[in-house]
Amino acid sequence: MRVLQVSSSTSNFKHWIAVYFVLVLGGVIPFVGASEWLLRTRVLAQDPFQALIDKMQSNIRNVALGDSHAAAVSEFDAPDFLNLGMGGTKIGQMSDRAHYYFTRVKPGEVIVEADPHLFADYRLDAPGSRIPESYSARLVAFDERHRRFMTAYWERYFSGGLKPKFEVQHQIIAPRTVQAIAALGPLPDMVTDFSGYMDYSVRLHTPVSDFRERAEARIYVELIDFLIARGATVCLMNYPVDRYYRERADRIAAFANVKAFYEEIAKQRGIRYVSFWSRFEDQDMFQNADHVNEKGSRILAPEARKACFSD
Repeated sequence: MRVLQVSSSTSNFKHWIAVYFVLVLGGVIPFVGASEWLLRTRVLAQDPFQALIDKMQSNIRNVALGDSHAAAVSEFDAPDFLNLGMGGTKIGQMSDRAHYYFTRVKPGEVIVEADPHLFADYRLDAPGSRIPESYSARLVAFDERHRRFMTAYWERYFSGGLKPKFEVQHQIIAPRTVQAIAALGPLPDMVTDFSGYMDYSVRLHTPVSDFRERAEARIYVELIDFLIARGATVCLMNYPVDRYYRERADRIAAFANVKAFYEEIAKQRGIRYVSFWSRFEDQDMFQNADHVNEKGSRILAPEARKACFSD
């Protein structure tokens, strides 16, 4: 019989490999577990995306899709209507959320944001750069939205004691978005240079000239067609802006061109396009140049649903 002998060096190597993995796993697993606890008990309560995920477990058929312009209309949330707006939402994300939600829920009345700034440079994804969102139950510690901030979360936790909650930076900002914003230069101070601040804001929101050739234009059209195919009554809605924003944007052809794009989509499909662009002259209706406040929301929500869906 032939006996194979294992050299002592090989045996030692395997021993130390085993020790290494025991030490690594012994440190990683507790850290992941502790991080999961920190996220779920201290962070997620302040994360708008988590609030959106919670909402998307609903069965409400009537929905508003959009970014912070939609989210600002808090009165959209009602027993028979769900506001799925969230700040920073891009067209691709809006489409992903619609497909996830309305694959499970039969759609009813659906308001889809139709604002020009959705085609601004800082809102367009570079090809292949978009990070897909996950809406189902998941291990949050591995979520791309939080993983990069874990060290900062722990530093804040230990420096702040046992505070029950704290505000967090949750939004992933793509490098291309950072570049588009940086290209405009520093943001002027709103108090000392209000005119410069407004010029900057409108330049940031100005749509790109070739927006019809961008992937987002195709994704937007496919989103509308998906909703219609699922049986939704779709309405494209342009949200209000204040007069300082409006008087600047109305002088820029790109804003009108994107509005015309939305109107074409609506006309070709026999759905409504409603514009509240100039709905409010009263500054008391706005929290800033392009977001309504609670007072504006109380007026806008019922008016929008009536304009979109009443005969």
